Amino acid sequence: MAAVQADEVSRPFPTVEPLLSAPGEAHLWGLRAGLTPELLGSRFGFGWGPRLQRVVAPILHHDVATGGWVARAVMPHQSPKYLKGDPHGLQYILGPKSVERIVVVEDILSAIKVRLAAEQAGEGDRVAAVALGGTHFDAAKLSHMRDLQRATIFP
Repeated sequence: MAAVQADEVSRPFPTVEPLLSAPGEAHLWGLRAGLTPELLGSRFGFGWGPRLQRVVAPILHHDVATGGWVARAVMPHQSPKYLKGDPHGLQYILGPKSVERIVVVEDILSAIKVRLAAEQAGEGDRVAAVALGGTHFDAAKLSHMRDLQRATIFP
């Protein structure tokens, strides 16, 4: 298989197959977080990028696909860990725009877990989850966080 080129991330959403058709490593990545491939695929649009050899997820902004994507390495020795194609530079946010509490987490799987827990607790209309996509706060992320009135940040 040809190596993924650096310009791969500037292309439109990559071709994906159903996540259930992915290698076992892709299933284990979600299962380790307590999330099944069925749930990640059907509810959140995750798939398997055969060319990228990564799990591919659409970037959601208040539950709406932006056209951006993030691809997570799940095979041993893959680098970098994430590839991202996001023409809009938007944060991954699950939940409605007007909420009482926003929970800020590092990664997409954690955001999904927070969102599911809020829904299970009957707080789905009051809580949103934001995935930073890493631990580094750049100027854009700080600007976005400044706009949030009630944010809870988890490492």
